[in-house]
Amino acid sequence: MDQKSQKEEQRRIAENKVEASRSEQNSKHKRTSITLNVLIILVSVLIIAVLWLCFFF
Repeated sequence: MDQKSQKEEQRRIAENKVEASRSEQNSKHKRTSITLNVLIILVSVLIIAVLWLCFFF
């Protein structure tokens, strides 16, 4: 392999590592986002339930 093709191979490997890292970050972000959405929904339901109990009992 000549110098040029070695550099090209190294550049491709580096790009693949960056892409893999980006993909991993995106999946972590999605998981965090879903968790936060579920927590927000649960807290909202809890607040509604408490208010309903306060007004009607």
